[in-house]
Amino acid sequence: EPDGAHHLDTVRSQTDMVTDQHTLGICLIMLGCLMSAAGMLFMKQSSVAYEHTLKPWQRWRFGIGLLLLVVNAAAVDVVVYGIVPLSIIAPFAGMTIVFTTLLSAAGVITERQLPSRRGAAGTLLVVAGLACVSSFGPRGDGRAASDPSLSPAALSLVCAALSFGSAWLSLRCGSA
Repeated sequence: EPDGAHHLDTVRSQTDMVTDQHTLGICLIMLGCLMSAAGMLFMKQSSVAYEHTLKPWQRWRFGIGLLLLVVNAAAVDVVVYGIVPLSIIAPFAGMTIVFTTLLSAAGVITERQLPSRRGAAGTLLVVAGLACVSSFGPRGDGRAASDPSLSPAALSLVCAALSFGSAWLSLRCGSA
């Protein structure tokens, strides 16, 4: 029986390690989506601001945007694709839309652009869909899709993001 108990402990520790890697991967995916959103907004701001009249090497906003996109693609995504199954990664692409909406509404990088109620509702639907697919969707490891695929910590992160996004958009949303 000690061999059976040792095997069970080994399986549990491997499962915990995979769960921790997935949690780290999901946090990195979120960071990557934020970097992509910020990069695209910096590039947009470069074309809207007076920078379009400058020489390419003088367009610092464009340079920051390009740097954010390249660092995301060359560093963050490489790590994520190594530790998280593609079936978990793919739905998170929608978070780039969410972060772009939030950054635009806050006016952090570009001129403040509040979403309409319809736009805010669409953004919340993206986040809700992401939470559902991430929790119950396919995960590529052979387990049934009805079993939650995220650890409690990762699921808490998704729920916190959904709650924060809902509250923030409802407070900041302009009229239709």
